Amino acid sequence: GNATDCGAMFIIYAMLALALKINIIGYDYSGYGVSNNDFNYNNNSLNQQIDSDNNNSNNNNNKHKTIRPSEKQTYSDIDSVYEWVKENVVSDPSKEIILYGQSVGSGPSTYLASTKPVAGLILHSPIMSGLRVITKSRFLSCWDIYPNIERIKQVTCPVFVIHGTEDREVDFSHGLELHNAVQSGLQMNPWWVQKRGHNDVLHGNEAEYIRRLASFIEFIDLHNKETSFTVDTSTSLTSHPPVTADEMDREIGLNTLAVAIKSDDELDS
Repeated sequence: GNATDCGAMFIIYAMLALALKINIIGYDYSGYGVSNNDFNYNNNSLNQQIDSDNNNSNNNNNKHKTIRPSEKQTYSDIDSVYEWVKENVVSDPSKEIILYGQSVGSGPSTYLASTKPVAGLILHSPIMSGLRVITKSRFLSCWDIYPNIERIKQVTCPVFVIHGTEDREVDFSHGLELHNAVQSGLQMNPWWVQKRGHNDVLHGNEAEYIRRLASFIEFIDLHNKETSFTVDTSTSLTSHPPVTADEMDREIGLNTLAVAIKSDDELDS
C-alpha cells in the first residue's frame, strides 16, 4: 500500500512467516522508507557504498538524489525485487512466488502477475484503477493509472481477493469486479469481510485471516498439480494446519499487531 513501509509492516510480516511457515520478502517503493534515496551501487556492495558516503559526508556536492514515487517507478521496483528473488531465493517462480498487493499496492502486484510467471496473487482491498476510485466516468481514462481491471484478465495464476464490505476509501465494488474478471478456474473463493473498511480487515479476524491464506496456498498447490478441484474456504485447511490464535498471541502478541494496524490507519487518514 501507499500509507506504510517495511518498518510499520514488520509485525504482520512476522505473523505471516510464523503462522504459514513461509518466507516473506518485503520492500519499500522508491521514495518510501529506506528506499527514499537513490544509491547507485554499480556492482559495489552495500558496505562499500556506505563507506564511500561516510568518506564524503562533508562534501556539499555529494548529495543523494531523492526519488519521487510514481506509477512507472513502482513497476520498476517490483520488477527488480522479482528478479532478485528469482536469482537468490526460488528455483521456480511459477510455483514459489505469491504476490500480495494491498490497496494501491494491488497495482504493481497485478502488473507483475500479468507479465511474469508467479504462483499466486493476493489482492487486499484492491483498486480497479486509480481514476475509478474517484469516478465511474471514463472520460479521462487516457490518464488513468494502475489499470488492474484490464490486467487481471491477463493473469494466469490463482487469485484471492479480500475486501471489507464497508470500505469507504475504495468501494467494495472494486474487489467484487476484480474477482469476477479473473479467468475461470483461477478464482479462489473471495473473502468479503463483513462490517470492515479499508484498513481494519484484520481487526478481530487474525485467525480467520491466516486460515484463509493457508487455504489459498493449498489451492495454489492443487493448481500446480493441474487438478480441477476447487477449494471451499469455509471448510478447507492445509495438510499442515497453521498455528492457532493463542499460539500467535504467545509468539508475537496480537496487541502489537493491533497497534501496527492502527498506525497504518492513522497514516491513511
